[in-house]
Amino acid sequence: MTSSTQKFSKRFFGAAIRVVTLALFLVVFGASAALAQPKVYVTNSNNSTVSVIDTTTNTITATVSVGSAPVAIAITPNGAFAYVANASSNNVSVIDLATNTVAATVPVGTIPISVAITPDGAFAYVVNLRSNNLSVIATATNTVTTTVPVGSFPIAIAITPNGAFAYVVNEGANNLSVVATATNTVTATVPVGNVPDAVAISPDGAFAYVGNIITAPSTGGISVIDTATNTVVATVATSNQPISIAFTPNGAFAYVANFVGSSVSVIDTGSVTVTATISDPQARTPAGVAITPNGAFAYTANFNSNNVSVIDTATNTITTLITGLAGPQGIAITPNRAPVAQCQNVTVNAGPSCTANASINNGSFDPDGDAITLSQSPAGPYPVGTTNVTLTVTDSSGASSQCTSTVTVVDNTPPTITCPGDITTLGNIPDSPFANVNPGTATATDTCSSVTVAGVRSDAQPLNAPYPIGTTTITWTATDAAGNHATCTQTITVIANTPTNKDQCKHGGWMTFTNPTFRNQGDCVSYVNHH
Repeated sequence: MTSSTQKFSKRFFGAAIRVVTLALFLVVFGASAALAQPKVYVTNSNNSTVSVIDTTTNTITATVSVGSAPVAIAITPNGAFAYVANASSNNVSVIDLATNTVAATVPVGTIPISVAITPDGAFAYVVNLRSNNLSVIATATNTVTTTVPVGSFPIAIAITPNGAFAYVVNEGANNLSVVATATNTVTATVPVGNVPDAVAISPDGAFAYVGNIITAPSTGGISVIDTATNTVVATVATSNQPISIAFTPNGAFAYVANFVGSSVSVIDTGSVTVTATISDPQARTPAGVAITPNGAFAYTANFNSNNVSVIDTATNTITTLITGLAGPQGIAITPNRAPVAQCQNVTVNAGPSCTANASINNGSFDPDGDAITLSQSPAGPYPVGTTNVTLTVTDSSGASSQCTSTVTVVDNTPPTITCPGDITTLGNIPDSPFANVNPGTATATDTCSSVTVAGVRSDAQPLNAPYPIGTTTITWTATDAAGNHATCTQTITVIANTPTNKDQCKHGGWMTFTNPTFRNQGDCVSYVNHH
């Protein structure tokens, strides 16, 4: 600033930048995003358009006409729409990103200058500089549902990752309003530096970084706010007029666009110190900054140079200047859409170990074309029965989604059964055509469960009942817990215990026969004579 009496900054949407008493700079800080091949959307305040940049080629691939003097832009988490704050026409243009056409125009307050989307995509919060309030737009209907009074000359907004709070910097009051999004009321006011002009929330939601235009002659600075206590816990000096801040996805660094300083300061968030300053004579007055999903590049909208810088965050050097813009200010990158997890219930046969591996994936995919990895919990192999399994699908940027299905492992392998040996015996029950026989018991084994064994005689008699003369078949069946069964057969042959010649009746031999039983040798001889 040229005088201590000048309290406010102004981002003109004309071709030149002037600093005057009670003037206002128009700005938006870019939203960091994550996508395999993201698009960068940049507002051109001098010709009322939005430029679409393909990050694969770093060229402008489309231009969208919007309202007058677009200065801020934010993209919905699903990457479907961009909300553009048009400072001169006092409205918001809603761009359908699938067609790059304006799908709706929403009237808001006076000089809408910043916009942020809630993490669930349900609401767009628009900062109205001259109205000293926020317009809350329901994205489902694109209508303003409520207006929230805040401090004097609110100029920038950021929403916490959990969506619970919106942090609004008030340039005219040198403070920050904390708005609870559940009630849309201010729950805290935090004093910060002189002429605060930018705000961003760390990815973990722990800190809010506020850019203060005046901290000392020709310098600016960052107030670091602990969001748990809403108190300033550190201050970092940067170049002149820090008016846009973006964090790398891992939260390790914050990139600060210094408007009048025509530079970008890189803050190590661990040590809270500036570790690099990036500048180029052809990249003057950066008004907005955004980080690519993988954190590899930072894009800055350079107002006076009418271009966009591409900064390699590994080396903190400008690698490309994208030309063809007109007073670029607001900048946002299409967000990473989470992969889509698709599950199905599966049934598989158990292997030799009574377990089986199985995938419940049913065509999971990433809508952005990112490579995905799949993991299941529990991982398997799975035991016989039904197991609930959760599939996690993760893309190359770390976004993930889950679904749950069942793995049913079926035991289809019958047990192994071995029958007792066949038995041939003489009738042994006096005066009866039967014999008492112990057939034994079949043995069976199963790799997956216990086994029951049962035998059934061909004459339907109990196993321990006498066996008739002739052949009786026993069918032994082994059944496991899954209902699989195996069978084998055993024969019991009973031969009538009778003499076939008279000599067998001599010398007490008649007493060895049971079918029939003889009382003396004569009965035995008589039996032979008649048979």
